[in-house]
Amino acid sequence: MNVVGWQSAVAGVGFLNASLIQGISALNSTSYSPTPWQATLMFWAVVLVAVFMNTVVSSLLPKVEGLVLILHVLGFFAILIPLVSMGPPGDATDVFTVFVNGGGWPTMGVSFMVGLVATTWNFLGADGAVHV
Repeated sequence: MNVVGWQSAVAGVGFLNASLIQGISALNSTSYSPTPWQATLMFWAVVLVAVFMNTVVSSLLPKVEGLVLILHVLGFFAILIPLVSMGPPGDATDVFTVFVNGGGWPTMGVSFMVGLVATTWNFLGADGAVHV
């Protein structure tokens, strides 16, 4: 039962990261046309990097994790400070009641659910079988 949880976690995280990489590539390059085989290659690249980090260079993992922690904290403030100081002030009504379907999905519900995938992955519990 433990193996199934880890397999689903690796597959899910690999797919999500490959999708995010492909989405960023499509967003930043108008000539890029995403195809499924490219997503598959990116999935395998993400999984192989994770396996490499956890097996071959596992002795460096605490230092890499510390570096990532520092980058996350600094990045949080690097984004938050310009947004707060330079962004236009928003009305509370607009912030909490206006929803925008920027992806062109057929309904607001579909747009909401597509955007929710990346944010709910951490709380999904795909590796729950491992921790039971």
